[in-house]
Amino acid sequence: MKKSISSLPSLLTRLLLGSLLTAITVSCGDDNLGQAFQPKERNDLVDYGPPSPLVPGMKQWYHLITAYKRTAASNEQGLTQHEVQGSGHLCIAIDKVNDIHTESFNGQPETILEGRVKISGQSGDTQMFVSDQDDPNASPAAVDSLLGNLWLKRLIGPSANHGYETPKKSIFKTQAAPIPNNFEQGLSILPFFEIRKLPEQNWSGWTSVGGEFEGASNLTNNILRYFQDAPFFPEFMADSSRFRTKITTPPTSCTDHTDPSSCAMKDCTWATPLNSQINSCMRLLRIGFAWRDTIRAPEVQAGNVLHFIEFMYYDNGMLYKATEDIRPDNLNNSERLSANFPEATCNMNCQSADLSIKGGFADDPAYPAPCSF
Repeated sequence: MKKSISSLPSLLTRLLLGSLLTAITVSCGDDNLGQAFQPKERNDLVDYGPPSPLVPGMKQWYHLITAYKRTAASNEQGLTQHEVQGSGHLCIAIDKVNDIHTESFNGQPETILEGRVKISGQSGDTQMFVSDQDDPNASPAAVDSLLGNLWLKRLIGPSANHGYETPKKSIFKTQAAPIPNNFEQGLSILPFFEIRKLPEQNWSGWTSVGGEFEGASNLTNNILRYFQDAPFFPEFMADSSRFRTKITTPPTSCTDHTDPSSCAMKDCTWATPLNSQINSCMRLLRIGFAWRDTIRAPEVQAGNVLHFIEFMYYDNGMLYKATEDIRPDNLNNSERLSANFPEATCNMNCQSADLSIKGGFADDPAYPAPCSF
């Protein structure tokens, strides 16, 4: 018997609902009907760009040496007299990388590293080693006051009561320059920088590269920008008798050079790779700069000086070494400066600092382990 015309709408409705349910079930992807919907995994490399070369688990041990040499006097053994000295260990362990090229942190201003920091003295003491040959009872604060014009000392912080006696949770920025404008941020701006080129951040990494990154920020420009503001004047950096800089970007590979001389000729550096005790020719990004400066305090150091600093980084954006030298300005006013580290020995009223990587936490078993967390 034929269905009545009045029953057709309900029949069509059932057919349409059945087709719709079938389509929804198929679109959920799995042949096993009835299982929960499983969204596709997001591929961060495709969606956001290359991941940071700085990764959790990195552990680095740095050694800081500072000195202030009052006079050229020495004893019968040739050892310096009237000198102030400081020494300490900086231990950094990276626990987490908040990478802007991941879904969780995409859109934040910069990649942030989370880790732990410990600072200790020569034999694992909670305070750094300090010594003043003119005052055997000098306190750490008194010694620090004679080393306070050194950028590297101010970045690391005080010798005692520094807050890192035991491993302390810390964060590290990757787009802030280690310059006096940022000293209040301390260690967070020193050991790492963002080496990747990030068009979405208008950041070109190590230095200017032009093209789509024309005018973009980068580490070397952020460092040099310090010398474009007060107390310096706009023409300061253009005057080679007042300021000089040298920026070295090594070639893609340095491994073909097997001796220090040929290595240096190719803008590579004869140095110690990560997790190794054997020097080899390697890529190190370097910026050195020298300028005529004036020290106003403490009074015993006041006067016109030549100030030199060099920062060297591995090609993953981690600090390898930093050196600093402050000495009296004995040059003629018109004499050109050199951006290279001074070769001549400074004999009087000299300040210096050296922050060098020692390797991983256990790379030198013969030495007391200052970095054991």
